[in-house]
Parts: sequence; structure tokens; C-alpha cells
Amino acid sequence: METNTSSFRLVDFLVERSLIERKPIKLDDRPSIDISPSGYLIRDKSIYQLALDIKVTTESNRFSAEVKAVGIFHFPDDDEATLGNFFYINAPAILFPYVRAYITSLTALSGLGSEIIPTLNLTGLAEELKKNTIEK
Repeated sequence: METNTSSFRLVDFLVERSLIERKPIKLDDRPSIDISPSGYLIRDKSIYQLALDIKVTTESNRFSAEVKAVGIFHFPDDDEATLGNFFYINAPAILFPYVRAYITSLTALSGLGSEIIPTLNLTGLAEELKKNTIEK
């Protein structure tokens, strides 16, 4: 089987800010997840910086988290249509699992069990991210 490798890649990940609050209540309520994306494009260095501001709350307020995560991506000199897909569709899909793992790991250490954020299809963020991307 032949595989194609992409030259669009995540080169760094960091959590800029996080706040997690929990209560020792055992409820099976689903989280509500709000994601605000923004981007910063530095074309001459082939760098795209994606920031995801993520807020997670449960109906009962037994758990809430606010995380701002940043991913730094390197991209090839490619046509504009291909780059748009990389920036606005692929980058959030690559970065979000790191945020999910961060929240799960941090809550696992709290002594109250892990909070596992569900996987999401983030293609709906593309237009908002496109509007919130600044180019240098």
C-alpha cells in the first residue's frame, strides 16, 4: 500500500491558559462544548498559528473547563485552495485531540476520575476561523 505524506505538519503545541473546576458529584450529564478559533498566518516563514479557545460545561455545573491551546503548523508553498483546507479544516482537526488528551490527563490526576471530552467534527468552524485569521 502506498501512502502520501503531507508537508503540512504540527511543529509545536502549547496550552496557553487553562482553568478546570470540578465537584465530587457523580452525575452522567453530557458536556456542552463551545470552541472559538483564531489564526495567525505568517506566509514568508510558512507558519500558521491556530488558537482554540475551548469552554466545556456540564448541565449540573459539576465540571467546567476553559482551555486556550495553540498549535504551530508549518506548511508548504502550495496553491491557495489547498492551503485553505489545511488551515481551516485540517489544523483544528489535528489540534483538538491534543486538547482532549490534556483535559483527560489533568482530570485523571484530580482523584475524581477522568473527564473524557467527546470527539467532534470541527469542519463547521472553517468559516469562523477564516474570518478570525490575521495574515502578516
